Amino acid sequence: MPSNKPLIYIAAVRRSGSTLLASLLSQLPKTLVFPEPHFASGGYRIDRRFIDALSAHGLDLLKIKRAWHKGDKTGAFAYFKETTWPLLQSAGMQVGIKEIVNCGWAKYVDLGVPMKFILLGRDPRDIYISLEARLKAEPAKLARAWPDGFHPQALAAYLEQQATIQSEIASTQETMQVRYEDLCTETALIEDVRNFAESEIETPETALFFEQPHRPKGHSRQPEHRPAGQVSRDRVARWRRQDQSRQQMLAQLLELCPKYQKLWRYE
Repeated sequence: MPSNKPLIYIAAVRRSGSTLLASLLSQLPKTLVFPEPHFASGGYRIDRRFIDALSAHGLDLLKIKRAWHKGDKTGAFAYFKETTWPLLQSAGMQVGIKEIVNCGWAKYVDLGVPMKFILLGRDPRDIYISLEARLKAEPAKLARAWPDGFHPQALAAYLEQQATIQSEIASTQETMQVRYEDLCTETALIEDVRNFAESEIETPETALFFEQPHRPKGHSRQPEHRPAGQVSRDRVARWRRQDQSRQQMLAQLLELCPKYQKLWRYE
């Protein structure tokens, strides 16, 4: 029987807890939030771990994914709409999408099904600290995500772009705004999010957590970029623990993203 639950769309920014939230809203066979599948921006990205998990419940996404890669790789969202979406709907599964670049969000509205949008934000100063640490540890990501280099102006431009999109979503759709800091410190918030999303998952312990991809030998994650499921209070307001010159630089970052500040109200 097709699911009567709304499609969940998590419109996040980088390093705002979106992977954690997606995993907390995922529990097979009831619901699954795809992390950054890029369907609406021309890609078809489904992690093999999700394919294997769904296969155990009789859903063969590997065949669909292989057919996509053998084709001309155009019309990704149309392909998702014609193949993947009907399969998941027929299984009675609540489906979610999580993205950190949200320019294609309106395509999901065109599916014509009930939707719930969750917006995620985080203090820009802590986003900068977290991204800086991660990019130092994984420099290959720097060239892909920040081809012109990572610096406060580049991050501010990204946040302003996403804030414009998030504001449009908030003004036109049924939306819940969630701040990373609250996600880390308010234990009741997850239940509020689940209620908003009309999720059937009852407790965090039953959520579907996936381990992060294998890291090179000798590489250890620093607190600034722990994987999903490991948020804690020590990741909130990290900027306050920086030296004075760093705090001044990070304060300038706030001034560079007025749209983001107006939406999320960090000071």
